[in-house]
Amino acid sequence: AMVGKQVVTRSDQLSTQEPPSAVSGQIDLPAATAGLTLSVQSASGQTLRSLPLGSQAAGIHEFTWDGLDLNGNPLPAGDYRLVAVVAESSDQSPEVRLRDQDTSVTVDETAELH
Repeated sequence: AMVGKQVVTRSDQLSTQEPPSAVSGQIDLPAATAGLTLSVQSASGQTLRSLPLGSQAAGIHEFTWDGLDLNGNPLPAGDYRLVAVVAESSDQSPEVRLRDQDTSVTVDETAELH
């Protein structure tokens, strides 16, 4: 029943065979912040685009990245990391979760859904 449905995975890693487009997900923010930014980074850690999301309360926040770099150019297929950064200098580590369409469901021997 889950095949073809949108699922959210606990991963900030994106690997594409085609140029990325309309990547969406959630940021789990443990505490309020005066400024939340989503940073799109290359596999080597270079920041390719920063998306300012403004002041945010603690909780789950939706985001969408259009697959473009800071100059508005489409990024090529490849490996990317999406990192959430807060304005305050703290040990707060917001968790990024990516949304994807489920193409298959497997059950392992411990009956956990994957």
